[in-house]
Amino acid sequence: MIKTSIGLQDFTLLTHEGGTKFYELTLLTDEYRDIGVLVRRWGKIAQKGRGGEVMIEADAIHAARKQFDLIAKQKNARGYSGGKVAPLDWRKYLEKVLVPAELDDVAGKFGLDSFDEFDDAALAEYMVPETEVAAPKPEPNRGADWGSW
Repeated sequence: MIKTSIGLQDFTLLTHEGGTKFYELTLLTDEYRDIGVLVRRWGKIAQKGRGGEVMIEADAIHAARKQFDLIAKQKNARGYSGGKVAPLDWRKYLEKVLVPAELDDVAGKFGLDSFDEFDDAALAEYMVPETEVAAPKPEPNRGADWGSW
């Protein structure tokens, strides 16, 4: 048995140049099981504290990171600006800005029953059998000319 390592990998808060809209990206990961959860939140500036639209997606860490970077790049090209500002305690921050059903959806992406299981004591106890841990796949041999089109 090994412990999981669920934590905040990246956070970006963007504001539209018109000053009326925001877009927020939060990337949570579990390094041991290669799970990346991307929480996207957007809406009017008045909804920044709580509210707005929310989309929660899970994928492999690499794919979630790629999606995070792609969305940030697209938003920057469309008049949004801001940067990476990590909340001091990501669990408390998510509890503040998401409703309970959304919090439980985030937890479910990691295989937890509820967001309450994210507290430090529960995460220290949460174990995964070693057989569930995916071994990294070796890079395929693509040859020296691969990608030089």
